[in-house]
Amino acid sequence: MTTAVDEALQPLAPHWNRYVRRPLSPREITQLEHDVGKPMPHALRDYLGAVGLFQDAIRTENGAMQFFERAEDFQLATESLELSNDDSIDPFPFGRDNGENTWCLDARHLEGTTVYVHDNDTVKYSQAGDFLAHLRSFALQAAYRVSKEPLVTDKEWCVQFSIHSADIGAVLAAIANCCRVSDVATEWTDHSISPRDVKSSNLRLLINGEPKILKKLEWAGWSEPIIFSTSRRPFRGRTRLFEN
Repeated sequence: MTTAVDEALQPLAPHWNRYVRRPLSPREITQLEHDVGKPMPHALRDYLGAVGLFQDAIRTENGAMQFFERAEDFQLATESLELSNDDSIDPFPFGRDNGENTWCLDARHLEGTTVYVHDNDTVKYSQAGDFLAHLRSFALQAAYRVSKEPLVTDKEWCVQFSIHSADIGAVLAAIANCCRVSDVATEWTDHSISPRDVKSSNLRLLINGEPKILKKLEWAGWSEPIIFSTSRRPFRGRTRLFEN
């Protein structure tokens, strides 16, 4: 059955072979609902069932809004929004903008498609248009981009792994199970604090002889910090991201 989300994404129908998408299964969507702790609005459910999290089509050039790409992002955003005193909606977050403001639908109205943005400065929600209209706009932008771009045959895999742990030794041991780890710096550097009081720092090391950075994020509302890193490899048919 064709959904309103399918109709909004229709401009991309001739071009899906040029973009990456991995639709979520009904079971994965149900698990996501369970993790967030509330029912998912139907429009977002249909979007994730059609496009998924790992995708490169629905984006904006200036970072005006980016959909979450990891399942844990939904839960972390929900936990953060619980600190807000604005109870005008029951937020089901799905993305952020370049100001780290959180975009949501209202879980109290599962059929609704009104988008709400939680502003970091005012700590309040405001309406920001219609979910389906945004999707249609993003799809039109993507279809226009692909019509102007030559077919790219050389692509790159980009994979990010993250671990919730305060034990950096355990994290390094886990990486060492599949890679060669060496020259680990003795101290975290590049310390910074975001407007939302998230502390960030970096640890430099070599993985399989290549310089890498482990990034650590800490926030008072989290029981443990998040440590993550990103690996990139040229894609030539089948390839391994980590090679021993």
